[in-house]
Amino acid sequence: MALTERQKKAQTLAHELRAAGATVTSALPLFDGSPLRFRVLAPLAEEIVADLKKEGWSANFVTSGPEFHLNGSTPLANTYEIHIPIERTAIPGDRITGELATGKKPSGEAEAMLKHLGYK
Repeated sequence: MALTERQKKAQTLAHELRAAGATVTSALPLFDGSPLRFRVLAPLAEEIVADLKKEGWSANFVTSGPEFHLNGSTPLANTYEIHIPIERTAIPGDRITGELATGKKPSGEAEAMLKHLGYK
């Protein structure tokens, strides 16, 4: 199955977040409408969020809590999410056309039909 542009963006962003020291907690590829969630240690959070903002992404704070490590330490980590917009599919012919859409006076035949139907 080919990835959508949104899923490709999410995977690229997840790779960059991992390289910066964050842990991506969302399952990839992202489902439509799902945000990309990641955890980052509190001391690194401000720098990573600022870098994301420079690149045009908006990371929304979700929660904070301890992150348990194998060595027994529990540093504070923040969870953020990024909403990646879904591509809109263009719908051909989605505009109304015809006599009623242009605002022109209806033809004699249309007038007769409207009168017969009780609209005039």
